[in-house]
Amino acid sequence: MNIYTIDQWTVKWSKPANASINKAVALFSCPSIKSNIIYTYEDILVSLNDASYSSVPKNVFDIAIAMLYQQEYEPLAA
Repeated sequence: MNIYTIDQWTVKWSKPANASINKAVALFSCPSIKSNIIYTYEDILVSLNDASYSSVPKNVFDIAIAMLYQQEYEPLAA
């Protein structure tokens, strides 16, 4: 599980071993809303197209997705 902080939001990505990126799940938390929100990768893609779908800001989703891609596709160090 990788943990990132974006603005005031904390994002924790989790994905089953050897599963595709489509199986990733993210836990978003922010002190100002005092709750945790769980989104699947697919939920986030829907939210990026419809801002009214979520209380998580679009820029947080954008960065979280970029971090997931980097984690998933970054070449292993030699």
